[in-house]
Amino acid sequence: MRQNKQSGVTLIEVLVTLVILAIALTGIAAVQATSMQSASQVSYRSAAMSSAQSILDSMRARRGSDPSQSLANLQAYIGDQDSTPATTTLLGQDYQAFKRELGSGLRNRDPEFEIQVTSGRLVTVIIGWTQRNDSEEGTTAKTYTVTAYL
Repeated sequence: MRQNKQSGVTLIEVLVTLVILAIALTGIAAVQATSMQSASQVSYRSAAMSSAQSILDSMRARRGSDPSQSLANLQAYIGDQDSTPATTTLLGQDYQAFKRELGSGLRNRDPEFEIQVTSGRLVTVIIGWTQRNDSEEGTTAKTYTVTAYL
């Protein structure tokens, strides 16, 4: 009697294994791409938050201790990305530092900002940027807003 023992792997088994491996790797690649996009979104929001806190800290430091002058000092900061206070003043230096920090954190994202001050010394910093869409071509406008009483 002759015994026929199979040793090794047939071509069909190898092909099935390769198909299963290809499907698994495609799924892993999709998860990785989504993860990287989410990380960049968090990075942009973090940069906006850091920049907003930076300008609020500058405003808090420059408001002065005299209540009658503090509102006027804060209102000097009212403006947006097109505002250009003289860089020889502390206000101008704060604006330039804020613009640099915002441009560095949100590079290639067309950052915009607006600073509002109400009569009650309530300060609102609004920062906007463009971000690539998750599922389609094009961009979406994103905004980060922080309000503080100074």
